[in-house]
Amino acid sequence: MVSAHEAVLEAERAGANVSGLLARLKVAGEGLAQAHISYRLGDFDVAARSAELCSQIGEEVMVEAYELRGLALEEAVQRFRWTMIGSVLSVAIVVGASFLGWRIFKLRYYRRVSGMRPEVVSGES
Repeated sequence: MVSAHEAVLEAERAGANVSGLLARLKVAGEGLAQAHISYRLGDFDVAARSAELCSQIGEEVMVEAYELRGLALEEAVQRFRWTMIGSVLSVAIVVGASFLGWRIFKLRYYRRVSGMRPEVVSGES
């Protein structure tokens, strides 16, 4: 049960949805409580069956938690990759647009400055 709880906690830290696993752990915990009660009352057969059922549920939950953890980590890596690709593309677009804007501004500026040259008037005297 402790290993199953730890596995669910790791899966939750990785970002997996563990609500179903927590519900199954609650059932396993209730089974473990029933096993303790049956053991104290001397009903060893019921205690053994309850403990075995609790152990099986715990193992299943642990396996599923590790699978969910792996999937959550893969999704996180994939989100990181898309974020990096988007960031690089955004920076490239901003740099390209800035360079293009600078070239257009520079051409217009040179044309405007060239049009402001004083005209040379030939001297009529």
